Amino acid sequence: MLAKKVISTFIIKVSASVCSYLVSILLVRQGGAELAGEFFSWLAYLLLASSVIRFGLDHKIVKEITQSTGNELDIVLGKALSLCFFSGIITLPIIYILAIYLQNTSHFVAAIIAFSCFIFSIVYLLGNVFQGLNRADLTILSQEVFIWLALFIFLITFDSINIFQAWSLYLLGLLISLCISCSILIFKYHIKPKLGNCNELKSYAKETLPYFSAIVGHVALQWCPLIFLSLLSHPENAGYFVAIQRTSMLIAFLLGVFNLVTNPIYANYFVKNNLNDVGKLARAISLVMFFVSLPLLFILILFGDGLIGLYGEEFKVLKDIFIVMAIAQLFNAVTGSAGYILTMGGQAKLVEKSIVITLFFMFFVGPVLTLYYDVWGAGITSALSVIIFNSVNIYLLYKYMSINIIPNKNSFLYLLSIIPSIRNNR
Repeated sequence: MLAKKVISTFIIKVSASVCSYLVSILLVRQGGAELAGEFFSWLAYLLLASSVIRFGLDHKIVKEITQSTGNELDIVLGKALSLCFFSGIITLPIIYILAIYLQNTSHFVAAIIAFSCFIFSIVYLLGNVFQGLNRADLTILSQEVFIWLALFIFLITFDSINIFQAWSLYLLGLLISLCISCSILIFKYHIKPKLGNCNELKSYAKETLPYFSAIVGHVALQWCPLIFLSLLSHPENAGYFVAIQRTSMLIAFLLGVFNLVTNPIYANYFVKNNLNDVGKLARAISLVMFFVSLPLLFILILFGDGLIGLYGEEFKVLKDIFIVMAIAQLFNAVTGSAGYILTMGGQAKLVEKSIVITLFFMFFVGPVLTLYYDVWGAGITSALSVIIFNSVNIYLLYKYMSINIIPNKNSFLYLLSIIPSIRNNR
């Protein structure tokens, strides 16, 4: 059963990655590197603000949905949506004001960005509900495929594009995803949220608070190098960075597939206090990720010129920093599950420690490197942050939970032992 889910989720994740990659290429080719840099820089702000609006709900709602049935599902989703509505009321005006005064956008574009932030938060929350229902494929469809596919279809009809059109199309993609996701939850799973009252909301906010800083910090780790570049350099350089970042991340996309599929499994293992099986599964996944990602790294190194060149001939000069970032993504692919396991095991505070350590490095070194070396500085900051964050998570996971995710010879034997069951489930 696990094999079927991984395969189906893998196919959908490939579709999502391809759509996202093609959208970034079209934005560069039709609007220029400067427009792409401006769009993705604000997308980084949007994702960061969205993590604030969701208020630490991501992993918590996966655990609660996994462990709930019947009317309990309506209550869990209702409380989560209520919390998002409340935090959104506070956050969206700030996003609107920043969009106007930080990037000198028009009032209309600022309003679209702020509204997109709220809709994305709801869409992402519903995607996590699908994950808790053990439907990782629907998670990727709602959070990525529907949005990027709609944006791609709209973009190919344009010969050129401006920032207003780009954000309008992105919002349209979000609304399409929201409508489809709501329809699936209501008509297929019969989940109809029951909004919580003020007292329930206060209590729920206290429960989600331990997850809040970890999730916001994790988003910041991923997007801060781009934010530094947008603030300290020309928007065109942000566009160059987006090209190499999105290309290098092709290595680690399979990690997202395994995390989506296995998070509910980890949650059940932790409920039963079965740490031994958590370690076995984590080491097996790390081993698979190594075998899959290493050839991908070699392919990207050999054919990196062609992939980056899809954005334009001038992007090929970035191949060296692209290789550095790709190597960091290989490390992320093999070790990235450590943070998820800590969070699913109720150790979000430990993830906070690794985030604080990495953010301290990033804010101490990142702005200086970016200011003096532009794209190279942002790339080095991104690569080192990935390595530091995952290394600290591995250490904390082993120290406090006695779970080692580094593969060994028993991991290979464990994979061999489950091959018969994989074949039987085909």
